[in-house]
Amino acid sequence: LDHGENVDITVVLKNIAKETANNVTAEISTESQYVTINNATATISSIAENQTVEGKFNITVASNIPDNTKIKFDLKCTDGTEEWNSNFTIVAHAPILAINSINIGKESGELLPGESTTFTVTFSNIGSSSARNVTTYLKSSSEDIVFENTSLNTDVIASGEQCQVTTTVTA
Repeated sequence: LDHGENVDITVVLKNIAKETANNVTAEISTESQYVTINNATATISSIAENQTVEGKFNITVASNIPDNTKIKFDLKCTDGTEEWNSNFTIVAHAPILAINSINIGKESGELLPGESTTFTVTFSNIGSSSARNVTTYLKSSSEDIVFENTSLNTDVIASGEQCQVTTTVTA
């Protein structure tokens, strides 16, 4: 599962009983604050002895889910008389962006009044999922420092990849 993803989950159900199970309802649930279950119930008219069928569910994963979060789902099946309970876990993936370096394009690293140079931020995605539509915002605490662009966009930063954003800075 990926952060921000809307996905169908298919669960395979097998009837290990010696008779057909009729009017089976399967329902998933989770206590995870990062998952919204959009379709929690699957209805199967019958499952013959040793037959397998699929139950389909739909969930949405929050865009702010922490990387490698284990999401436990509970599965309850019933035919109105008997009840069978099980659970399964799925790991969710998300990006983690880390700043590697900030570079002012002068050897001295010092920007004198009236000078302009390049300003580059290098960062890495150390998470297990791609980061999409990343915006880097630049702001100075000094009114004397002006960035040519204060908002820099990057389409995709794959897991394990580095990215640089560059603009001009003037003192």
